[in-house]
Amino acid sequence: MEPVLLTHAHPDHTGFAEPARVEAGAVVRIHEDDAESARTGRRAKPEGSMLPYLRRGEMYRTLFSLLRRGGARMIPIAELSTFRDGEVIDVPGRPRVVHAPGHTAGSAALHLPGARVVATGDALVTPTR
Repeated sequence: MEPVLLTHAHPDHTGFAEPARVEAGAVVRIHEDDAESARTGRRAKPEGSMLPYLRRGEMYRTLFSLLRRGGARMIPIAELSTFRDGEVIDVPGRPRVVHAPGHTAGSAALHLPGARVVATGDALVTPTR
């Protein structure tokens, strides 16, 4: 089985996804609501305000670190496939997709019922107000 990378359309993720696809032969899967941004490298308009982030010192450290390493630039993903809410992904653990928009339109959590785990990724730390 080839490696599978499940991600969303943000520069810090797409910057890794395309090289993983090309160099390691990974299959890149992304929620259908983020597919266009991931294919074109154009960021979608944010759904929320950046103000909650500006109140946190961690945001500035992360931003400066990403800028220094080129992580603020979206790298288009030439080949990808999509998934949608409720879909069970054919990878070990057979996670079910739980659409969790907010961080991006296609942010998703992965529910692994056999392990009684929900992997939330960036959705867990995305302020909503």
